[in-house]
Amino acid sequence: MDQLEELKALLLSEDRAELEKLKRAIDERLSDARLRTEQVASILPAALVLSADTDPALARALAVPVSDGLKRSIEKEPKYYGDILYPVLAPAIRQAISQAMSSLLATVQRTLESTTTASGISLRIKSLTSGVPYAE
Repeated sequence: MDQLEELKALLLSEDRAELEKLKRAIDERLSDARLRTEQVASILPAALVLSADTDPALARALAVPVSDGLKRSIEKEPKYYGDILYPVLAPAIRQAISQAMSSLLATVQRTLESTTTASGISLRIKSLTSGVPYAE
């Protein structure tokens, strides 16, 4: 048996040395956080694109932290984000205000027309004499 062990040692000693060398290199790489971070950073953009195309799980997993980060960022720098959103929101706000004002003016116009016509005045007089509110 000694000769067999000696033969194995002779034949495999280089392979064992190479394996030990590779094991040490792997251990060093795994223990070096900066190196691992650089390696992940180099493939992360492509991995995100690939994952977005094939599996929505990553998007679901990132939704909450990204949303929280954006919320904190907006709270920290509201003016910055306001300046970014102003060109988009200002026309929409202007249009909403314009529509609300048009609707208000139309309502006021209808009310004025109904109260200043002969039938409108007649209804008001009947309302006063009967005690029933004009609105009913």
